[in-house]
Amino acid sequence: MARGARSLSTRTAGLLLALAFALIAAGVILVVVVRGQGSGAGLGSASSDLGVPVRPPESGRGVQGARDTRVQFADRHDPSRVASELQWATLDPRERGRADVTEPRAWVYFKDGRVGHVKAQRGQLYMPEQGKHPETGTFVGGVLGRVFGPRPPGDTRPIDPETDTPEVLFFAETIEFNMPMGSITTSDEFRVESSEVTFRARGLVLHWNEVRDRVELFQTDGNNSLQYVRRPGATNPMQHRAPPAPESASVPGTGPAGAAAQAPRAPRLDFYKAVLAGHVELAQNQRLLTSDNLDLWVRLVDRRLAPGALGPATPQAPGSAGDGAAPPPPPPAETGAELAPAPADAPTGAGAITLSWSGPLTVRPMEAAPPELARDDVALRFTADGSNTVGLRDTAAGLTGACAWLAYGATSRLVTLAGRGPVDVRLADARGSAIESDRVEIAVAARTAHVPGAGRLLRDAGSDRAGAAPPAITWREQADFVFEPGAGTDSWRLREALLAGSVAAQDGPRALRGESFHAYFAPAPDGRPLLGRLVIQEQAVADGQSAGSLRASRIDI
Repeated sequence: MARGARSLSTRTAGLLLALAFALIAAGVILVVVVRGQGSGAGLGSASSDLGVPVRPPESGRGVQGARDTRVQFADRHDPSRVASELQWATLDPRERGRADVTEPRAWVYFKDGRVGHVKAQRGQLYMPEQGKHPETGTFVGGVLGRVFGPRPPGDTRPIDPETDTPEVLFFAETIEFNMPMGSITTSDEFRVESSEVTFRARGLVLHWNEVRDRVELFQTDGNNSLQYVRRPGATNPMQHRAPPAPESASVPGTGPAGAAAQAPRAPRLDFYKAVLAGHVELAQNQRLLTSDNLDLWVRLVDRRLAPGALGPATPQAPGSAGDGAAPPPPPPAETGAELAPAPADAPTGAGAITLSWSGPLTVRPMEAAPPELARDDVALRFTADGSNTVGLRDTAAGLTGACAWLAYGATSRLVTLAGRGPVDVRLADARGSAIESDRVEIAVAARTAHVPGAGRLLRDAGSDRAGAAPPAITWREQADFVFEPGAGTDSWRLREALLAGSVAAQDGPRALRGESFHAYFAPAPDGRPLLGRLVIQEQAVADGQSAGSLRASRIDI
């Protein structure tokens, strides 16, 4: 084959394979939004110790008509445990068991030692029986809720809401509660804050199942937004805390060998599904992902995310594709496997991540683990309605993408972009170069990408060169790509690419064909991948038309 035809065809193949790197890496950057540990509110595992002393109940006063009153309520399942308290500055009885109160305060003592505190300027309580606790009520004016973490072992100081630092804050203008129904509602806009997360929404319905000790429904009306800012060393309320070591109960006269054996407690598992509807947007700096809906599945272990639920902080060393063999897929994560949490000095990333959607949010429990959590503790799926597409855009890099749905397993760090019917996966740059297929699977931790079916790469598809077909590479079976870290934190650089199944690289009349292409890349001076070697296996053909052609079982360029 003539040198000119050979260099043109191999350069075309190299540019197209390098394009695949850029486009797939763009998809990774847009969907991998949280690394390390998560944030949010949560309750802990059951314990017999409240972790905070409770003032004794005030006596000699009835509930109604009292001033500066504090009333305690026992746990229905453990009467010896104080579950909550209610206090107020003044109480003005009204007709039919209703009463107006000023400066209402409510305390909730969770079983793991956390303490919840809610206060407002005024309120109204409904107490059908004199001396009994209120059944329903309303807090009005500057409602502030706070959740405080448990004290360290040995620290018996009461929680002081004015001086202690809370893990979670809740702000609203009004809230209504119904004790028999186990519900809290508001029609107002409200805000929830932790050290790393701010959540805003309008309208809230929360139902708590006291028998099963879990949230049965968390629902908002709309105008939702959630902002995440990674802050190294921040306190994460959902972070899993190891249970305290059990105390050894030695049998007198036998020493440590006679200590009473304590069987380990089986962890409590809870599964929840959240549905976010109505123009979902996930944004970070100049990167944007849009969809019509977002489904989120979560597994909680003892009501918290397990260590590593949101994946390891540092990508694993990339594997090698080997000559003539596909890169090995990442091993599936074992259910319940523990991955290393993010270190305190993990990078904060390029900026705050904002998730917003216009419609309602609905969170409900699931009775068993769904298929989406087979290898993950947290899984997301962005979907599009009808002929709409899930859109991706990186303005700074000039990259765009579209697919029917996009899934991300946070624990395994596996990303899937898939088509549906006429809607294929397409990732393109500003010049129109693109990769198209029915499905793209990306293993973020291993830095590999896999296309399990047929596909094609187009270079400068928009130029059309006076009606001529754009340079392209097509394959019928699968494609695999192996990357290595680039110059930036989120940068990936292509190292190897393997295309299989009647592969053809076409540039006008010139072509390279074979059953498989295996390309090896090295970084160019500007950091971009540069094709260093191309191996064509089985029925290899280098066709330069008038410049000559070459046929062999293997061509190594």
